Amino acid sequence: MQLLEKFLFIFTSSLLIVIAAFNPAFSDVAVTAENFPDDNFRDYIINELGADTDNDGYLSDNEIAAVRLIQVYEKDIADLSGIEYFSALEELYCYTNNIEALDVSRNGELLLLECDNNRLTKLNINNNTKLMNLECEANNLAELNLSSNVNLVYVKCYGQTLNSLTVSGDSGQYKVNLSSYVSDLNKISGVTAYDDDGNIIDGMTFDITSGIVSSDSFPARIIYGYLVDYVNDSALSMDVTITAAAYDGTGPGDPNNDCGNGCNAGWNIFAFVVLLVLMLGRSMAHKI
Repeated sequence: MQLLEKFLFIFTSSLLIVIAAFNPAFSDVAVTAENFPDDNFRDYIINELGADTDNDGYLSDNEIAAVRLIQVYEKDIADLSGIEYFSALEELYCYTNNIEALDVSRNGELLLLECDNNRLTKLNINNNTKLMNLECEANNLAELNLSSNVNLVYVKCYGQTLNSLTVSGDSGQYKVNLSSYVSDLNKISGVTAYDDDGNIIDGMTFDITSGIVSSDSFPARIIYGYLVDYVNDSALSMDVTITAAAYDGTGPGDPNNDCGNGCNAGWNIFAFVVLLVLMLGRSMAHKI
């Protein structure tokens, strides 16, 4: 019996050694569409990054640990999923792409991130305590959480634009609710509204409690400053532009209708004329 057990032990050990020799370790990351769904990002990893040094289609722990810099700017990338595998990454340049959401919270060694000029609506840098340099301007961010980035020394995030605004009309005024975009209204430092011609709307009011912007003219564009607290009690003002894209049809007329409120007046006059003609016709018929 002991001989059989010894034989099984030797056979199993040998089998595991053979499997290990011809297959990557379970911790290795396959460079496939499943792990790196964006074609352009995956192509960069395969053909430009040079991380897969043995060209086996997998990234081993040692190969991953050697990647400290990734430069994928201006490559028409829409999805940077898979970036989380590069746990030793220190610098990421991914500006001027089409990325809508970026999560680098698992890249704990990251020191520098340049993700400006994308379409970002979400940027997760919650666990990047070593991050020192951040550039995320020209995106679609409504707000930015830097509470855990205690080592930040340089930040650029101006020129944000949102394109999903709904303008409603109430009591003869147009209203926009900024609470749909900003969770902490107390961090809004100022609001400015512009009309279709790019002129500042006079008399615009902002209720910081409700987050509602009210104006007599249609707010084609709204800019607000957003204060972000971070290291050493400093403040970062993030200027966000909200471009009106929808009107809910209530209140003082649809600005997308070329004739505005005049359309209603025109139809009322037309209906009155038609009614008058009908009444005159009936009166003349009775006389005949």
